Amino acid sequence: METSNYAVGPTFAVNLTDHLAIQLDALYKPVRYTTTGPSQPGFYSQRSSTRGHWWEFPLMAKGRFGRENVQPFAGGGISFNHATGTTESFYTDVRAGTETRSSRPLGMSGSWFGLVAGGGVELKAGNFQIAPELRYTHWRRTSYGPGTYALPNQFDLLVGFTFRK
Repeated sequence: METSNYAVGPTFAVNLTDHLAIQLDALYKPVRYTTTGPSQPGFYSQRSSTRGHWWEFPLMAKGRFGRENVQPFAGGGISFNHATGTTESFYTDVRAGTETRSSRPLGMSGSWFGLVAGGGVELKAGNFQIAPELRYTHWRRTSYGPGTYALPNQFDLLVGFTFRK
């Protein structure tokens, strides 16, 4: 199985106070994986290949603690997602020498909404800031199977870079 091992995208934040902000992210993750179904060697085999694009849009309230160049933070909120792509399924009948192919849109199983929480630390040096964060998302109404995506419990390690004038 192949999995996406990176996320990339912009963050937009509005600082309400020195310690409280509202943040919206637009995170892109490629979707690429294959699955194999039950097979009988010498008789038949089944497999599927999924390729697509996954976008997450977390909207979070973020609280910062401390006042210096090292500020721990924690936040929580909701996240929405949008996915596009296709799953191609292949059934091979070895004895007959035939292969049946079908294609369908990437399945989301109704998992367009999730709850998100995270925490990390903002490290500031002059005009530059780096903010590593561990983020947890719980997606609702997910299911497993060929062509479905979004595990119900997702952990991401994110690193944000900011340059300010």
